[in-house]
Amino acid sequence: MINSQIHHVATSEETSKYQVSWQSDHSDDGSQTFDVHIYDEEGIASYRSAVEGGNSSPHTTAKPLFTVNHYHQGVSKKTPFSAETILLLASIAALYYATVLKGQFKS
Repeated sequence: MINSQIHHVATSEETSKYQVSWQSDHSDDGSQTFDVHIYDEEGIASYRSAVEGGNSSPHTTAKPLFTVNHYHQGVSKKTPFSAETILLLASIAALYYATVLKGQFKS
């Protein structure tokens, strides 16, 4: 469970490791720490019953197997110009300068 939303978790049979993934809007993805609570089937059932019963803090009645804190740095802001565009403009300027110098040496 992440931010009070229940997500499915995959478990590796060989290593018994857990894997969870989720998506959210970029506007909601500021720099923050996500608390990832891992429940077994009995734990998630008791969590759901606590939520349906109107319990304001279901984490106290339904204990997760473990909790992982995942720090997310936030969504990067893109510059208006890509690196390729800047490199192309610099290359064109260098070619123009080389052509002008070549013309000056010939005359």
